[in-house]
Amino acid sequence: MTDKRGYKWIRAEIERLDPETDSERIVRLTHCQLLPKSLLAVHLFYTVGFVRFAGPPESADSVDRGGTGMLYEHGIRRADETMFHLFTWIDDGVSSPASAKSLDYVRNWHSGVARNWPMPLHTFQHSAAVFTLAIDRLLRHVVGAPGSTENERRAQLAHWRTVSERLGVADIPQTWEGMEDLLESYERGADFAYSQSGQRLANALIDQFATRWFPRPLRWFGRWLVLAFSEEHVIDTLGISRPPAPFSYAVRRLARVAVFAKRHVLPGPRAVFRLSDVIADHKNSALAPRR
Repeated sequence: MTDKRGYKWIRAEIERLDPETDSERIVRLTHCQLLPKSLLAVHLFYTVGFVRFAGPPESADSVDRGGTGMLYEHGIRRADETMFHLFTWIDDGVSSPASAKSLDYVRNWHSGVARNWPMPLHTFQHSAAVFTLAIDRLLRHVVGAPGSTENERRAQLAHWRTVSERLGVADIPQTWEGMEDLLESYERGADFAYSQSGQRLANALIDQFATRWFPRPLRWFGRWLVLAFSEEHVIDTLGISRPPAPFSYAVRRLARVAVFAKRHVLPGPRAVFRLSDVIADHKNSALAPRR
């Protein structure tokens, strides 16, 4: 942990750093600035993002496997393991030995899956764009808040391009605008479409979040929460009903206020916390206990 004392030191440091040479630091600070130290919040962020991967039918099929995929029996464990890998790359930087080991594991796992459930290159290119743009799109397209700064965008681009290259993904856009064009054209095209496996997969992800964090009488609230933070064209494509408009409006409005407060009113955290520790150290973590 790095102790700091300035009131809004994170925003100042992000803008002071070089997005090319200091991209790892900027990406870590960006996530610590916006995400609370809460597994519920981190799991919500993960679920909203991964519902998007149910859109490409080939991608959904590889996870769904005719309704018999690991996600249906061990969904929370898979979620925590996936989040732990993703946030290890952010906490330690892509260049770290821990991230190198994690990236090799994920690449080998995908290679094993591909032997029986091959996925075309475009599904991985779509994933690269989703990860790169996730925070900016959530802020601008869903919450209605100002998006990422230029430094944050350039750092996110550098980070996720490196991650994708380490995972063996070729022909990734080299610019932020290229990532935006890829995502927009892909999710309005034929490769992003309704499928039974995609709908089943998305509903499972949403229900697992709701079941984990809310008692039975309030699980509808957990579902609606995920859907309120999802872009409409994504859940429409998957054939999932939108939550009531007043609910989505209220949730997004509250989120906009929270983002404003985090950015402009509340002091920055006194220390940079590890998001992977939020997952591993939670009392209800599905990860194996650390030695």
